[in-house]
Amino acid sequence: MNTPDFYFHCVAGPLFVSLVGSGLHFAYHASGCNAFVALFAAVNESLYEHLKLLITALLVWWLAITPCTSMPRNSKLLALTASVSTASVSGCVFISLTFFIEEHKALWIDILLFVAAACIAQYAGWLVFEQFFVYDDDAWYELPIIAPAAALFVMYLLFTYFPPHIDIVFQDASNASNKFYGVSHC
Repeated sequence: MNTPDFYFHCVAGPLFVSLVGSGLHFAYHASGCNAFVALFAAVNESLYEHLKLLITALLVWWLAITPCTSMPRNSKLLALTASVSTASVSGCVFISLTFFIEEHKALWIDILLFVAAACIAQYAGWLVFEQFFVYDDDAWYELPIIAPAAALFVMYLLFTYFPPHIDIVFQDASNASNKFYGVSHC
């Protein structure tokens, strides 16, 4: 584990993801409620919108930062595979941790959960990137890897503008009635 890749992905990565995710928390309202920004930034205080912040920052790390670095194992296939892995792991970890301590809600706990999910997800992505794949840069177009990433993007489109009425995941925790769904108006 004492490789430069480990420190890059498992130390710098969670720091990057935490900072970008925190910045995205305010991006929608700062953009004047831009419809495109709503796809990647939080539009309300629901669990789904906070998960979207985490996943967006993870995808930026694995699909933009990682391929642009001079790390010796850069690969389009690996970066895409790692991004899908981190998105899946972060979703499971974040939702599980949030449900586990739901009754003890506080801002510092939300921030701690976000950082913990970023660390665990980045570690999972690093395992995929470093340990489990023999890669071929010509295989980046393979459907089994592209399909989950495309499904994630479609989910962003649909659930941001047409969220299912599942209170525990999609209800806006900052709204007094806790029944506000979807994109808020500025």
